[in-house]
Amino acid sequence: MSEIIPIGTRLLIETDVVEEKTEGGILLPDSVRDQKNVAATKGKILAMGDDAFCEIEEGSGKPEVGDRIIIARYAGLALEDEKLRICEDEDIVAVLRSEE
Repeated sequence: MSEIIPIGTRLLIETDVVEEKTEGGILLPDSVRDQKNVAATKGKILAMGDDAFCEIEEGSGKPEVGDRIIIARYAGLALEDEKLRICEDEDIVAVLRSEE
């Protein structure tokens, strides 16, 4: 695979994968898992374009590569089995500094 380098204000996000089973142990059909993967709202920033978040000042919560984030539902362009997504920086809703 060639390296994917986002340009401008775009970001390369690795979205969280939807589990194959529900908490109750029910297996989800592929079509349901695919739909849930496209709607995923959490992920990790893998790469950013040079102009991403340029309107946010340093030290005021500006997202960085490696940060866990929440993205707008169905935002961006899904790549490679819906695990990778290219989004605009404005599609990032929040940065998750710690998760339980």
